[in-house]
Amino acid sequence: KRGVLPHLLALRSLLADWNNGTESKNDYRDYKRNKGKVMAAFPHRVVGPSTSQLQLARSIVRAICDETSELRQGSGIRGKEDLTKDDIEAMNDFYRISFAF
Repeated sequence: KRGVLPHLLALRSLLADWNNGTESKNDYRDYKRNKGKVMAAFPHRVVGPSTSQLQLARSIVRAICDETSELRQGSGIRGKEDLTKDDIEAMNDFYRISFAF
């Protein structure tokens, strides 16, 4: 598996509530960069994340976004990065803003 994928799935599993309480395990496979964003179907949360959930989410995001992290290195035959510049920017925004939660 690609280096960043397990971390992104762990982050999603940690923070998302799922329809009928069952996580969709394979919907991420429908994503293709050239098709743009694909939104997973899950209901809005009634309550915010617990302090533990938020701190763990921030730790995962920081590990993914750190410039020295192995997760940021290119992968695949052509060395294409797993995350785009916009992806990293959105995650860094979450990390910065979530400090005040």
